[in-house]
Amino acid sequence: MTTRADIVAEARTWLGTRYRHQARVKGVATDCIGLLGGVALACDVPGAREWAADMSLHAYARTPDPVLLRAGCERFLDRLPAVQSAREGDVLLFALDGEPRHFALVSEAGAGGPVRVIHAYALIAARRVVEQLLPIARATLIGAYGFRGLAA
Repeated sequence: MTTRADIVAEARTWLGTRYRHQARVKGVATDCIGLLGGVALACDVPGAREWAADMSLHAYARTPDPVLLRAGCERFLDRLPAVQSAREGDVLLFALDGEPRHFALVSEAGAGGPVRVIHAYALIAARRVVEQLLPIARATLIGAYGFRGLAA
């Protein structure tokens, strides 16, 4: 059974993969959704194969539809009661310009919640998958989710 450590270890193998909208190939290019899906597929997380096969989930604009984005989260992930309860291997959802738009995987958590994340960073300075201290103001964190079927 997949563990949180497996999720983080797999996500780290994506570090340095360049950013490209709608891509999802480790070592070539990915976006934040592709990173999550690729990690889930590699770790055989329940629902990952269904996500990969449903092409309607991959035709999203640079500014994703917030209703569809949240519906996808609810379909494939378990909502956590609070962002502060997110642990290693969990998924954070960020708002940009007031709408849900960006995902990151928690790679390190402390007593107050997420501390470090791995994400496909689209800003010009990075344009690749990076691991860093929580890079976006905590005020923009609007949700936390867990992959289904993880071992404690």
